[in-house]
Amino acid sequence: MTDTLLRLYFVTHAIDANADLDLLVWAETPEDALDHWRSYFVLDDDAQPRNLFEIADTAPRAGPLAWHRDDGLRLVTERR
Repeated sequence: MTDTLLRLYFVTHAIDANADLDLLVWAETPEDALDHWRSYFVLDDDAQPRNLFEIADTAPRAGPLAWHRDDGLRLVTERR
């Protein structure tokens, strides 16, 4: 059995009138993260998130993780 490297992704979605579709997902790739997100919320295969962030597995310092800084999150995809 081989060890797979899982990464933590944060999938954000525009807030629907009835649901918040943001989700933290462990996955091997960004594509896998989106597949898990779609499956979790039972979304169509063409559903797209607002943003997909990869969360760093180490931190440069202790403290809160700021969404607008590049020291803890890496934007993978962004919908315009």
